[in-house]
Amino acid sequence: RRVKEALDDAGVEIPFPRRTVWLRTDDPEGEPQALTR
Repeated sequence: RRVKEALDDAGVEIPFPRRTVWLRTDDPEGEPQALTR
């Protein structure tokens, strides 16, 4: 907890990891859609 408070006081941000998920469709004309979480 002290480490977190020290980082917050120093203005240091640690980002959360992100993942891109590609969804496939059976329609060859369809475009893939990306979802970011």
